[in-house]
Amino acid sequence: MPLLVGLQPQAFVEVPQELADDKGIKNGDRVRVSSARGKLEVVALVTKRLGPVTLAGNKKVYQIGIPIHWGFVGVSAEQNPEGSKYWLANALTPMVGDVGARTRAFERARADAPDREDLAAYAVRTALPGVMEAAVAAGTEALREATLLRFHHADLEGLIEAWLDGDEASGTDTFLARASTQPLLEALPELAAQLRSADASDRYCPRCGGLPQVAVFPETGETLLTAQRTLVCSRCANEWVMSRMTCASCGETSGAKMPILSDVDLFPHLRIDACEICRRYLITVDQRKDPRAVPVVDELAALPLDLIAAERGYTKIARNLMGF
Repeated sequence: MPLLVGLQPQAFVEVPQELADDKGIKNGDRVRVSSARGKLEVVALVTKRLGPVTLAGNKKVYQIGIPIHWGFVGVSAEQNPEGSKYWLANALTPMVGDVGARTRAFERARADAPDREDLAAYAVRTALPGVMEAAVAAGTEALREATLLRFHHADLEGLIEAWLDGDEASGTDTFLARASTQPLLEALPELAAQLRSADASDRYCPRCGGLPQVAVFPETGETLLTAQRTLVCSRCANEWVMSRMTCASCGETSGAKMPILSDVDLFPHLRIDACEICRRYLITVDQRKDPRAVPVVDELAALPLDLIAAERGYTKIARNLMGF
């Protein structure tokens, strides 16, 4: 990785000549590339290596090229965190779980646009095989055995429908259903919206009605401006704003009833926001303290904080992908 960074220390995007001409982009211009997931702000490299592709007889689609050799955070980015905070190519696609399987599922769903009636079957056909392959190749022995057992004996469409309906399930079933279906719901917001019940409160995701997975204080870039707290949905990855002085589980607003637990030496940018009324908690990621933090990834890494919460009798509002 450091050798690659030495050869090319700065991120860039290759833009086809025809697309660059259409957008008024010149070689060396700084451009923004965005998706439903995130954005990049990098230098443009206008090239004739890439050309358009014609789909469905008359739809012209352009391909662009983005290098991804900076790793998860970015070796070169560490030397210039302010100038490079929008370099990470994976910001455009899902980043949790098996990157290959989830990214393929996300991109294919955007292209295929399955409907609600076919969602479970579509997930089994297109996303679940990759998730199972990753679990068998890189999971623990227990996960490998459980995954193979469910593959041969479970009603795979049924377990995904159960997860979509919010039914209780085993850890293995929940992992397989969530890892397979979440990138599809993230890719298709209109489809995710069909899952929300009419009586869901404002403490649930306003898009799909899912529970919050993690809270975030995003970086604002302004010293005197404090960002609003946002919650990230455990089901479709949508984000919405909720007052920082409100319990995300029961709506309690008394600060005296909402203790904050942390380990600043181990996780200076992470903390637990707990509630004495409902005995629930949420991991909060403060990107003002670490702008490079990726909330859903750092939440997975916060297991020591989960153990602290469990010792004090708190239960997480929604378990993460790994079941914690």
